[in-house]
Order: sequence, then C-alpha cells, then structure tokens
Amino acid sequence: MHKEPKEYFLGNVDDQIFELEAELDDLETRMEDEGWEPDIDYRKQIDSLRLRLKSLKENVDDYEVVGDATWDEFKEHFKRTLDGVEKEAERIIDSMDKILLE
Repeated sequence: MHKEPKEYFLGNVDDQIFELEAELDDLETRMEDEGWEPDIDYRKQIDSLRLRLKSLKENVDDYEVVGDATWDEFKEHFKRTLDGVEKEAERIIDSMDKILLE
C-alpha cells in the first residue's frame, strides 16, 4: 500500500478547501448579481459550511505535527470530514443553481 507523504496530503487538502471556498464565493456572487435574496435556511447552510472549512484549515497545522503512530487515524478522520463538507456544498450549490436558473 502506497502511503502519501504528509506534505502532499496536506497540500491537497489546502487545495480542496480553497476550491470549496471559491465555489461558495461564486455562488454568493451569483445570488447577489441576480438580486436574489436567499431564504435564511440557505444563508445558514452556507455560513455553516464556511465555519466547517475554517475549522478544517485551522486543523491542517495540527496534522502537520501529529506523530506517525496517529497520522493514519487523523488523516482518515480528516478525509471523512472534508468529504462530508464537499457533499454538503455540492448539494447546496446544485439546489441554488436550479433556483437561480429560473
């Protein structure tokens, strides 16, 4: 089994977080440009995703200093958490795409 170096994994995570933030920025810009006032539920969901992404970014530094004995456990937890955030972001973006196209 090939093990990813920590630096590669963490760099990849940084890229994924950056892309998700950019997608949320784009969505919010589109909503504003079209003059659409999102209901409070979508705003809360977007804000919640931003907080989760911020927390993940803050944890990247912690992962860089984790010892090898616990690295795999932390890495798997981190990947599961990031995957969950990505799926939620995709769900919101897809829903808003449908609304904004109308």
